[in-house]
Amino acid sequence: MRRRSVMFVAVFIVSLATSGASAEGLSPESALALLRLDRSAKVRAQAALTLRSRAEEPNVRTALVAALGDLDAIVRAAAANALGAVPHTDAFEVLARRTRDRDPLVTKWARWALRRTLAAAPTVHVAHVGVKVLASGKHDDMGRVLEGAMLGILLKTGSRFELEFTKKTFDFSTDDQADSPAAGESRGQQKALELMRQGKFDAAALSIGGADDPDAAKVVVRFAAEVEISDAASGSTARARLRVETIDGVLAFDVAADGVGKIPDVAAEEVDEYSTQPGPEELRSEAVDAAGRAVAEALVSSMAAAEKPPGEQAGQAAR
Repeated sequence: MRRRSVMFVAVFIVSLATSGASAEGLSPESALALLRLDRSAKVRAQAALTLRSRAEEPNVRTALVAALGDLDAIVRAAAANALGAVPHTDAFEVLARRTRDRDPLVTKWARWALRRTLAAAPTVHVAHVGVKVLASGKHDDMGRVLEGAMLGILLKTGSRFELEFTKKTFDFSTDDQADSPAAGESRGQQKALELMRQGKFDAAALSIGGADDPDAAKVVVRFAAEVEISDAASGSTARARLRVETIDGVLAFDVAADGVGKIPDVAAEEVDEYSTQPGPEELRSEAVDAAGRAVAEALVSSMAAAEKPPGEQAGQAAR
Protein backbone atom coordinates (compact mmCIF):
# COMPACT_ATOMS: atom_id res chain seq x y z
CA MET A 1 0.00 0.00 0.00
CA ARG A 2 1.33 3.44 -0.91
CA ARG A 3 1.63 5.74 2.08
CA ARG A 4 -1.37 8.03 2.53
CA SER A 5 -1.90 10.68 5.11
CA VAL A 6 -4.06 9.51 8.00
CA MET A 7 -6.45 12.36 7.26
CA PHE A 8 -6.97 11.24 3.67
CA VAL A 9 -7.59 7.63 4.62
CA ALA A 10 -9.97 8.60 7.43
CA VAL A 11 -12.00 10.85 5.15
CA PHE A 12 -12.11 8.06 2.57
CA ILE A 13 -13.43 5.51 5.07
CA VAL A 14 -16.06 7.86 6.48
CA SER A 15 -17.24 9.05 3.09
CA LEU A 16 -17.66 5.50 1.82
CA ALA A 17 -19.45 4.42 5.00
CA THR A 18 -21.94 7.27 4.84
CA SER A 19 -22.48 7.34 1.11
CA GLY A 20 -24.70 4.97 -0.78
CA ALA A 21 -22.94 5.75 -4.03
CA SER A 22 -20.12 3.26 -3.42
CA ALA A 23 -22.53 0.34 -3.06
CA GLU A 24 -24.79 1.20 -5.96
CA GLY A 25 -25.36 -1.75 -8.29
CA LEU A 26 -23.00 -4.07 -6.36
CA SER A 27 -24.52 -7.38 -5.25
CA PRO A 28 -23.38 -9.06 -2.02
CA GLU A 29 -21.83 -11.88 -4.04
CA SER A 30 -19.86 -9.41 -6.13
CA ALA A 31 -18.76 -7.48 -3.05
CA LEU A 32 -17.54 -10.69 -1.40
CA ALA A 33 -15.58 -11.63 -4.50
CA LEU A 34 -14.01 -8.17 -4.70
CA LEU A 35 -13.16 -8.17 -0.99
CA ARG A 36 -11.34 -11.49 -1.32
CA LEU A 37 -9.74 -11.22 -4.73
CA ASP A 38 -9.44 -7.70 -6.12
CA ARG A 39 -5.89 -6.36 -6.44
CA SER A 40 -6.90 -2.78 -5.60
CA ALA A 41 -6.91 -1.92 -1.89
CA LYS A 42 -9.42 0.84 -2.55
CA VAL A 43 -11.82 -1.60 -4.20
CA ARG A 44 -11.41 -4.13 -1.37
CA ALA A 45 -12.11 -1.42 1.21
CA GLN A 46 -15.15 -0.27 -0.76
CA ALA A 47 -16.41 -3.86 -0.89
CA ALA A 48 -16.01 -4.25 2.89
CA LEU A 49 -18.06 -1.13 3.55
CA THR A 50 -20.67 -2.21 1.00
CA LEU A 51 -21.14 -5.38 3.07
CA ARG A 52 -21.92 -3.47 6.28
CA SER A 53 -25.65 -3.88 5.68
CA ARG A 54 -25.22 -7.66 5.25
CA ALA A 55 -22.91 -8.17 8.22
CA GLU A 56 -25.44 -10.40 9.98
CA GLU A 57 -24.80 -13.15 7.42
CA PRO A 58 -22.24 -15.80 8.45
CA ASN A 59 -20.35 -15.85 5.14
CA VAL A 60 -20.12 -12.06 5.15
CA ARG A 61 -18.85 -11.97 8.74
CA THR A 62 -16.25 -14.61 7.93
CA ALA A 63 -15.01 -12.53 5.01
CA LEU A 64 -14.93 -9.32 7.05
CA VAL A 65 -12.98 -10.97 9.88
CA ALA A 66 -10.53 -12.32 7.33
CA ALA A 67 -10.20 -8.80 5.90
CA LEU A 68 -8.95 -7.62 9.30
CA GLY A 69 -5.73 -9.39 8.30
CA ASP A 70 -5.46 -7.70 4.89
CA LEU A 71 -2.00 -6.39 3.98
CA ASP A 72 -3.39 -2.90 3.33
CA ALA A 73 -4.39 -0.75 6.31
CA ILE A 74 -7.29 0.89 4.48
CA VAL A 75 -8.93 -2.52 4.05
CA ARG A 76 -8.36 -3.50 7.69
CA ALA A 77 -9.90 -0.22 8.81
CA ALA A 78 -12.92 -0.70 6.54
CA ALA A 79 -13.44 -4.25 7.86
CA ALA A 80 -13.36 -2.98 11.47
CA ASN A 81 -15.85 -0.28 10.48
CA ALA A 82 -18.24 -2.86 9.03
CA LEU A 83 -17.96 -5.22 12.00
CA GLY A 84 -18.47 -2.37 14.46
CA ALA A 85 -21.59 -1.25 12.62
CA VAL A 86 -23.18 -4.67 13.24
CA PRO A 87 -21.48 -5.84 16.45
CA HIS A 88 -21.44 -9.50 17.45
CA THR A 89 -19.20 -11.36 19.85
CA ASP A 90 -17.69 -13.64 17.20
CA ALA A 91 -15.34 -10.80 16.22
CA PHE A 92 -14.41 -9.68 19.75
CA GLU A 93 -11.05 -11.41 20.07
CA VAL A 94 -9.94 -10.54 16.54
CA LEU A 95 -10.85 -6.88 17.00
CA ALA A 96 -8.93 -6.82 20.28
CA ARG A 97 -5.80 -7.87 18.42
CA ARG A 98 -6.39 -5.23 15.75
CA THR A 99 -6.36 -2.52 18.44
CA ARG A 100 -2.60 -3.11 18.46
CA ASP A 101 -2.29 -2.71 14.71
CA ARG A 102 0.80 -0.93 13.41
CA ASP A 103 -1.42 1.59 11.62
CA PRO A 104 -3.07 4.22 13.89
CA LEU A 105 -6.19 4.43 11.72
CA VAL A 106 -6.84 0.69 12.01
CA THR A 107 -6.27 0.93 15.76
CA LYS A 108 -8.82 3.71 16.07
CA TRP A 109 -11.55 1.86 14.13
CA ALA A 110 -10.81 -1.42 15.90
CA ARG A 111 -11.14 0.22 19.33
CA TRP A 112 -14.48 1.70 18.33
CA ALA A 113 -15.69 -1.67 17.02
CA LEU A 114 -14.39 -3.45 20.13
CA ARG A 115 -16.32 -1.12 22.46
CA ARG A 116 -19.44 -1.51 20.33
CA THR A 117 -19.08 -5.29 20.44
CA LEU A 118 -18.59 -5.35 24.21
CA ALA A 119 -21.53 -3.03 24.76
CA ALA A 120 -23.78 -5.23 22.60
CA ALA A 121 -22.67 -8.59 24.06
CA PRO A 122 -25.58 -10.54 25.63
CA THR A 123 -23.27 -11.68 28.46
CA VAL A 124 -19.98 -10.25 29.69
CA HIS A 125 -17.90 -12.66 31.76
CA VAL A 126 -15.65 -11.06 34.38
CA ALA A 127 -12.60 -13.27 34.94
CA HIS A 128 -10.73 -11.05 37.39
CA VAL A 129 -11.34 -8.05 39.64
CA GLY A 130 -8.30 -6.12 40.83
CA VAL A 131 -8.65 -3.30 43.36
CA LYS A 132 -6.06 -0.78 44.51
CA VAL A 133 -6.57 1.59 47.44
CA LEU A 134 -4.81 4.95 47.32
CA ALA A 135 -4.80 6.38 50.85
CA SER A 136 -2.44 7.07 53.68
CA GLY A 137 -2.35 4.34 56.28
CA LYS A 138 -3.72 0.82 55.98
CA HIS A 139 -7.16 0.56 54.48
CA ASP A 140 -7.18 -2.92 52.95
CA ASP A 141 -10.81 -3.38 53.95
CA MET A 142 -11.75 -0.41 51.76
CA GLY A 143 -10.79 -2.49 48.73
CA ARG A 144 -13.39 -5.06 49.70
CA VAL A 145 -15.96 -2.31 50.22
CA LEU A 146 -15.27 -0.93 46.72
CA GLU A 147 -15.42 -4.34 45.08
CA GLY A 148 -18.65 -5.24 46.85
CA ALA A 149 -20.31 -1.96 45.92
CA MET A 150 -19.33 -2.24 42.25
CA LEU A 151 -20.33 -5.86 41.87
CA GLY A 152 -23.56 -5.27 43.74
CA ILE A 153 -24.63 -2.99 40.90
CA LEU A 154 -23.10 -4.91 38.00
CA LEU A 155 -24.31 -8.36 39.06
CA LYS A 156 -27.85 -7.45 40.01
CA THR A 157 -30.75 -9.37 38.52
CA GLY A 158 -31.09 -8.77 34.80
CA SER A 159 -27.50 -7.59 34.39
CA ARG A 160 -25.37 -8.85 31.51
CA PHE A 161 -22.31 -9.26 33.75
CA GLU A 162 -21.34 -12.62 35.22
CA LEU A 163 -18.44 -13.53 37.48
CA GLU A 164 -16.13 -16.21 36.16
CA PHE A 165 -13.04 -16.65 38.28
CA THR A 166 -12.19 -20.13 37.00
CA LYS A 167 -8.77 -19.98 35.40
CA LYS A 168 -7.54 -22.35 32.72
CA THR A 169 -4.06 -22.57 31.30
CA PHE A 170 -3.58 -24.24 27.94
CA ASP A 171 -0.17 -25.39 26.78
CA PHE A 172 -0.14 -25.37 22.98
CA SER A 173 3.44 -26.63 22.77
CA THR A 174 2.30 -30.28 22.73
CA ASP A 175 -0.74 -32.20 21.59
CA ASP A 176 -1.19 -34.07 24.88
CA GLN A 177 -4.38 -32.21 25.78
CA ALA A 178 -6.05 -32.95 22.46
CA ASP A 179 -6.57 -36.59 23.42
CA SER A 180 -8.67 -35.92 26.52
CA PRO A 181 -11.06 -32.97 26.25
CA ALA A 182 -12.16 -31.42 29.52
CA ALA A 183 -15.47 -32.47 30.97
CA GLY A 184 -18.30 -30.40 29.57
CA GLU A 185 -16.19 -29.05 26.72
CA SER A 186 -18.33 -28.70 23.61
CA ARG A 187 -17.29 -29.89 20.17
CA GLY A 188 -17.08 -26.25 19.15
CA GLN A 189 -14.64 -25.52 21.97
CA GLN A 190 -12.55 -28.57 21.05
CA LYS A 191 -12.43 -27.37 17.45
CA ALA A 192 -11.43 -23.89 18.56
CA LEU A 193 -8.58 -25.26 20.69
CA GLU A 194 -7.30 -27.35 17.82
CA LEU A 195 -7.32 -24.32 15.51
CA MET A 196 -5.44 -22.33 18.15
CA ARG A 197 -2.80 -25.08 18.40
CA GLN A 198 -2.35 -24.68 14.66
CA GLY A 199 -1.90 -20.94 15.04
CA LYS A 200 -5.21 -20.16 13.29
CA PHE A 201 -6.46 -17.71 15.90
CA ASP A 202 -8.94 -15.79 13.75
CA ALA A 203 -10.57 -19.02 12.58
CA ALA A 204 -10.72 -20.20 16.20
CA ALA A 205 -12.50 -17.02 17.26
CA LEU A 206 -15.16 -17.55 14.62
CA SER A 207 -15.58 -21.27 15.33
CA ILE A 208 -16.43 -20.65 18.99
CA GLY A 209 -19.48 -18.67 18.00
CA GLY A 210 -20.76 -21.09 15.45
CA ALA A 211 -22.24 -20.17 12.09
CA ASP A 212 -25.80 -19.83 13.33
CA ASP A 213 -25.18 -17.67 16.38
CA PRO A 214 -22.64 -14.88 16.01
CA ASP A 215 -23.18 -14.00 19.69
CA ALA A 216 -22.34 -17.46 21.02
CA ALA A 217 -18.65 -16.61 21.37
CA LYS A 218 -17.64 -15.76 24.92
CA VAL A 219 -16.69 -12.22 25.86
CA VAL A 220 -14.31 -12.28 28.83
CA VAL A 221 -12.93 -9.15 30.49
CA ARG A 222 -11.16 -8.11 33.64
CA PHE A 223 -11.81 -5.17 35.96
CA ALA A 224 -8.99 -2.97 37.22
CA ALA A 225 -10.32 -0.61 39.87
CA GLU A 226 -8.76 1.90 42.21
CA VAL A 227 -10.06 4.26 44.84
CA GLU A 228 -8.45 7.37 46.30
CA ILE A 229 -9.66 8.35 49.77
CA SER A 230 -9.30 11.77 51.40
CA ASP A 231 -10.31 12.78 54.92
CA ALA A 232 -11.59 16.21 55.96
CA ALA A 233 -13.20 17.77 59.01
CA SER A 234 -16.67 17.23 57.54
CA GLY A 235 -16.11 13.60 56.57
CA SER A 236 -14.42 11.60 53.80
CA THR A 237 -14.44 11.67 50.01
CA ALA A 238 -13.55 8.89 47.61
CA ARG A 239 -12.85 8.88 43.88
CA ALA A 240 -13.18 5.51 42.19
CA ARG A 241 -11.89 4.59 38.75
CA LEU A 242 -12.87 1.45 36.86
CA ARG A 243 -11.08 0.15 33.78
CA VAL A 244 -12.58 -2.66 31.71
CA GLU A 245 -9.94 -4.55 29.76
CA THR A 246 -9.74 -7.66 27.65
CA ILE A 247 -7.82 -10.53 29.22
CA ASP A 248 -4.68 -9.55 27.32
CA GLY A 249 -4.88 -5.95 28.49
CA VAL A 250 -6.69 -4.02 25.75
CA LEU A 251 -8.57 -1.12 27.36
CA ALA A 252 -12.24 -0.93 26.38
CA PHE A 253 -13.86 1.38 28.94
CA ASP A 254 -12.43 3.74 31.56
CA VAL A 255 -14.85 5.52 33.92
CA ALA A 256 -14.60 7.42 37.20
CA ALA A 257 -17.01 8.62 39.89
CA ASP A 258 -17.01 10.19 43.34
CA GLY A 259 -18.55 9.31 46.69
CA VAL A 260 -18.90 11.13 49.99
CA GLY A 261 -19.13 10.06 53.61
CA LYS A 262 -20.44 13.03 55.60
CA ILE A 263 -20.84 13.62 59.31
CA PRO A 264 -24.61 14.03 59.70
CA ASP A 265 -26.00 17.38 60.75
CA VAL A 266 -27.89 16.88 63.99
CA ALA A 267 -29.82 19.68 65.65
CA ALA A 268 -28.52 20.57 69.10
CA GLU A 269 -31.85 19.75 70.76
CA GLU A 270 -31.68 16.21 69.35
CA VAL A 271 -28.29 15.45 70.88
CA ASP A 272 -28.29 13.50 74.16
CA GLU A 273 -25.96 11.24 76.11
CA TYR A 274 -26.70 8.33 73.77
CA SER A 275 -25.90 10.22 70.56
CA THR A 276 -22.80 9.10 68.67
CA GLN A 277 -21.00 10.34 65.59
CA PRO A 278 -19.65 7.97 62.93
CA GLY A 279 -15.92 7.37 63.22
CA PRO A 280 -13.34 8.02 60.47
CA GLU A 281 -13.42 4.42 59.25
CA GLU A 282 -17.20 4.47 58.94
CA LEU A 283 -17.06 7.70 56.96
CA ARG A 284 -14.41 6.27 54.63
CA SER A 285 -16.47 3.13 54.13
CA GLU A 286 -19.54 5.20 53.31
CA ALA A 287 -17.60 7.30 50.80
CA VAL A 288 -16.02 4.27 49.11
CA ASP A 289 -19.33 2.42 48.95
CA ALA A 290 -20.99 5.43 47.29
CA ALA A 291 -18.10 5.83 44.85
CA GLY A 292 -18.20 2.12 43.98
CA ARG A 293 -21.89 2.17 43.22
CA ALA A 294 -21.51 5.40 41.22
CA VAL A 295 -18.62 4.12 39.11
CA ALA A 296 -20.51 0.90 38.31
CA GLU A 297 -23.50 2.93 37.19
CA ALA A 298 -21.17 5.12 35.14
CA LEU A 299 -19.88 2.02 33.35
CA VAL A 300 -23.40 0.82 32.57
CA SER A 301 -24.31 4.26 31.21
CA SER A 302 -21.12 4.49 29.17
CA MET A 303 -21.74 1.10 27.57
CA ALA A 304 -25.35 1.98 26.81
CA ALA A 305 -24.47 5.28 25.15
CA ALA A 306 -24.50 5.25 21.35
CA GLU A 307 -20.93 5.90 20.25
CA LYS A 308 -20.43 7.55 16.89
CA PRO A 309 -17.77 6.19 14.52
CA PRO A 310 -14.38 7.92 14.83
CA GLY A 311 -14.83 9.92 11.63
CA GLU A 312 -18.16 11.37 12.76
CA GLN A 313 -17.19 12.45 16.27
CA ALA A 314 -17.41 16.20 16.81
CA GLY A 315 -18.34 16.56 13.15
CA GLN A 316 -14.76 16.04 12.05
CA ALA A 317 -12.89 13.33 10.25
CA ALA A 318 -10.79 11.05 12.44
CA ARG A 319 -7.18 12.02 12.60
